[in-house]
Amino acid sequence: MGNTDLRTESVHGNLSFEGIDAPFNFTNEQWSLSNLPWVRLASRLVKDDHNELTAKMEGMAHDGLVPDLLENIADTKNHLAALVSLLDMALTRSFVALERLGYTPDSPPPDQAVN
Repeated sequence: MGNTDLRTESVHGNLSFEGIDAPFNFTNEQWSLSNLPWVRLASRLVKDDHNELTAKMEGMAHDGLVPDLLENIADTKNHLAALVSLLDMALTRSFVALERLGYTPDSPPPDQAVN
């Protein structure tokens, strides 16, 4: 049975969406150098209990590092949140398209090429 036989008028059959330009022009190296240090730092910061983190922040504040630290962590958070939105949109649109082809969670598309 070909995909055309599975097509149905789905719940989302009347849903339409335009394509959007969502460029992601980072190389793997650029992306990792821009974001991973701040994710790693955030991971280390949450390992500290409240006393340890307070002492760490005191030292960083004394050295003038806190404004850049917080700005870079916030920028990374916003970047990652935008990527989550992009991925959510890609999944939603893919599921709508697959549903239009007749696929459902109970009847998913094949995981191998169909001859």
